[in-house]
Amino acid sequence: MVASRIVLVACLPLLLAGLAGSAAGATWTGDGASDRWSDPANWGGAVPAADEDVV
Repeated sequence: MVASRIVLVACLPLLLAGLAGSAAGATWTGDGASDRWSDPANWGGAVPAADEDVV
């Protein structure tokens, strides 16, 4: 019983970090030379995938 709680407490931060990372999405900056969504310079990071949330 105690060992299973130790494992749960040890794994909980990893599970929570995974949830926070997947919620980030992509951010439009508009810093590129064009207004195209396919231009990586317009995004904070890289052009988002089709299934990503954008802000």
